[in-house]
Amino acid sequence: MRKQVADLPESLRTASFASLDTSRSVTGLLDAYHRTIDLIEGRLIGVLLEGDAGLGKTHLAAAAVRTLRSRDEIARFVFVPDLMAELRRCVANNQSPDLLLDSYATIGFLVLDDFGRGRTIPTPFELDALTRLIQRRYEGNVPFMITTNLSFDRVLETYGQGVADRMWQASDTCCHVLIQGPSARTEFNYTEGR
Repeated sequence: MRKQVADLPESLRTASFASLDTSRSVTGLLDAYHRTIDLIEGRLIGVLLEGDAGLGKTHLAAAAVRTLRSRDEIARFVFVPDLMAELRRCVANNQSPDLLLDSYATIGFLVLDDFGRGRTIPTPFELDALTRLIQRRYEGNVPFMITTNLSFDRVLETYGQGVADRMWQASDTCCHVLIQGPSARTEFNYTEGR
């Protein structure tokens, strides 16, 4: 589990748009960069970045949060498995998870990082919480960004039509960017001989 729920992990606290390596052979990364800029400038409400690990999705999301915070805007970054654990703790402690879910649904800008990571099949509670959260942000025009390794078909199969439709919403206010290429992590490790 990452050190802080709803905040940037230590490894991403210096992530910026300037430090993103857009020269790599990664299809869709430059488009993802531009759509993220559109999002933080208010030209979009939602951005979904889909692709394998190590392609820059989380780096872009962290850069967006850091940029907004530098403008004194409220922005939260949450690793989805940590959010699910936090909601389960509420239930285990006989507290309503609704207050916590409300805070995520209404906060100024929200990144849901690594959507779909964790359990292979979400519990009904997790499915309901994620559906409600995405639905409320989408319907309320509250800006959000989702990163995932899952394809549309996998989200559809696992989370249902409502979640998949909202995540892959193609409109004037929401967009999906597919990023493909070699992982920067393994590319770096092989190149540097680590």
